[in-house]
Amino acid sequence: MRVLLSLFILMSLELLAESIEQLTVLPEKIFLDHKDDFQAFIAQGTRGDLSTIDLTDKVKIDILDKSICKYEAGQFIPLKTGISPVKITYQNKEKNIHIEVKNTQAKESTSFALDVVPILTGAGCNSGGCHGASRGQEKFHLSLFGYDPVGDFKRIKYDLSGRRINLAVPADSLFLQKAVKTVPHTGGQLLNKDSKHYQTILAWLKEGALADKKDIKKAIKLEVFPKQSVMLGDAQQKISVRVSYSDGTDRDVTELCAFFTSDSSSAEVMDKSYIKTKIPGEAHLMVRYGTLNALSTCIVIPDKVEKLIPIVEKNYIDKASNQKWQRLRMQPNKLCSDQVFVRRLYLDLCGRLPSEEEYQEFIDDSNTNKRDNLVDRLVLSEDFMDLWSMKLSELLQIRTDNNYDLKNVILYSSWIREQLRQGKKYNEIVHQLITASGNSFANPAANFYQIQNDNKIISENVAQVFMGIRLQCTQCHNHPFDRWTMDDYYSYSSFFAHIGRKNAEDPRAQIIYNKNSGDIKHPVYKKALEPKFLGGDAPEDTKTDRRITLANWLTAKENPYFASTLSNRMWEHFFGRGIIHPVDDRRLSNPAANPELLDALSQKFIEYDFDLIPLAKDICKSNTYSLSSAQTQSKGNLEKYFASAPIRRIRAEVLLNAITQITETKNYFSNSYIDTKATQLMVNNSGSTFLNTFGRVNRKSPTIACETMTEPNLAQSLELLNGNTINSKINGSPFIQRALNEKWTPEKFINTLYIRALSRPASPQEMEKLKELYTSPEKLRDVHQDIFWAILNSKEFIFVR
Repeated sequence: MRVLLSLFILMSLELLAESIEQLTVLPEKIFLDHKDDFQAFIAQGTRGDLSTIDLTDKVKIDILDKSICKYEAGQFIPLKTGISPVKITYQNKEKNIHIEVKNTQAKESTSFALDVVPILTGAGCNSGGCHGASRGQEKFHLSLFGYDPVGDFKRIKYDLSGRRINLAVPADSLFLQKAVKTVPHTGGQLLNKDSKHYQTILAWLKEGALADKKDIKKAIKLEVFPKQSVMLGDAQQKISVRVSYSDGTDRDVTELCAFFTSDSSSAEVMDKSYIKTKIPGEAHLMVRYGTLNALSTCIVIPDKVEKLIPIVEKNYIDKASNQKWQRLRMQPNKLCSDQVFVRRLYLDLCGRLPSEEEYQEFIDDSNTNKRDNLVDRLVLSEDFMDLWSMKLSELLQIRTDNNYDLKNVILYSSWIREQLRQGKKYNEIVHQLITASGNSFANPAANFYQIQNDNKIISENVAQVFMGIRLQCTQCHNHPFDRWTMDDYYSYSSFFAHIGRKNAEDPRAQIIYNKNSGDIKHPVYKKALEPKFLGGDAPEDTKTDRRITLANWLTAKENPYFASTLSNRMWEHFFGRGIIHPVDDRRLSNPAANPELLDALSQKFIEYDFDLIPLAKDICKSNTYSLSSAQTQSKGNLEKYFASAPIRRIRAEVLLNAITQITETKNYFSNSYIDTKATQLMVNNSGSTFLNTFGRVNRKSPTIACETMTEPNLAQSLELLNGNTINSKINGSPFIQRALNEKWTPEKFINTLYIRALSRPASPQEMEKLKELYTSPEKLRDVHQDIFWAILNSKEFIFVR
């Protein structure tokens, strides 16, 4: 009876166990190099719906030769030299991995760079908030995240001689006592005396705190396991990290790594050991070890998902979007109405509202392709050219200041507009800018090198504007969240080292030329580095003007950054956020929300020979762009993955255009023609309080240009409520005067105003409420103005939805 009961219990447990379609075990090959070496592994199951489950603690582990190694506390530990297969099983699934023990002797010596520095990094000692700051803390300075182990060694061993390190009694070294807090330490207790990390540092001190040999092996590759997880609801997944060295050895460094997440609301790494999920979405987990980085992607999906209804795929954009939403189990919104679409499109493509006639023509059109036809027409308009001329001028920081004359600004801005009107491709414009030489009056593109005189900053701006890469921090240390090092920075900036400037006959102009000499010295090596492309090799041609060599590489179709950066900027313009967001912050720890979509856009942009117009057409013709912004019951961050249209505040220049348009008034800007549109302004200091309040770009940094202020604030509310711009335009509105002269009925005035401002007629309820205000013919103007003021202050007017 007991036997039958035991069999019944075992069968019941088997039925209750998670059913999987596939078993994955990583790493498949494990190498153990000395007696203290170890390696963890992860086992991951894949269900029938492609979601995954952590099985590391549930699998059966069978080491075929138990004399070679043992499995203890989640790690394989060496016993003797040799090779043994290991069979790992779960239910009826089986995987084999191989373990090779190369040596069971103790390590020859402890390395400062390979053993001690990683412990400091893992404990956070050399982070920016601690001793890795530019000047350190508490009179102790380490290089940020250990990028300069030679300098760190000298500071630890020779600064505060006899105190920081005590070779006579190593355990009494201040370097160790601070870490275990036997003496006061602002950073708290970081190590325990019985920990492996404490013993490692103590061993290094006992060996004499020796410097590393010059031919020490280098860490060359970092791997994180698993590389991808698709987890249901509230779940966990064990994580393991391995580094490989130049001599063929490797090491489990999970406890020594720093972990970051791109979206902590969806998932993050807990206790440096496992991934913990939260709300549905996608999180990219970056692991850093020294200068190496690796990524693990975690998709979090709801426990219960109803059948998803994809959008109709009009082009490659919709296809990539549907695929992403399917993976996230995310239901996209329905399509928006024609009224919402026409207002959204005019604001996005033309920087203005549709007129009454344009609105009515579109609404009355019965053609099923009317949305596409409208897109085709608007991208060829002068308004579209004005809007993108303004955006490019912001990115290029075209502005007036004490060192930069108005004439240069006007020539430079006019040149940008003329290039777009002539149909010049984006790569052609950028190539002309980077290679520009001569007098800044005669060749306005040469102003690219007059606005900024620091060649290092020019190199940073080129990387940020045209490649979406922020290099600023690598001027002083390796990038803490990306692959870029100081060597990358100074070898890349060498392309701009030969830029020469001299005064022209007119003191307001400059002559830009190639000096064929000059350098930008690396602060550590105290010398200049040879030019080298970012993420690429050194150029073969060393005699041509370095800027020409760089421009050829940058604007080439094979460049991995150029096309995708503009495609991402274009997308951000229409959706309020980039696929990589912010758009100028491309890094491992900030991956694309939909990489396949960005790749598809980039490839199309290349196929279009870098023409902005067909790319804008593709985006606006997609059903992804036409989605509604209405709230739904769908779970997850819909706007991040573009499953719902964002509700965006209209940017300052477009908002002023819209107010001026519907009031039928004129703008008066300093240094500009009368009745210039706000999107046509060539200067950044036109003296408009309204534009300043609503966050126009000051053009002093490419970062600011990418992050135009669209967040509402109190000053904006006050400007709309009682600001001079709104009140003067309403009080002097020819539109209101025309309604009075022609004796419009209240219904006609209200409906006309609604269509002009909101691209829709007033609802019956709104009409009834507003008509009640018309109590006296003598106050007709006042009521018209009050209604006008109320509409301009409404959220529906100020936002694109």
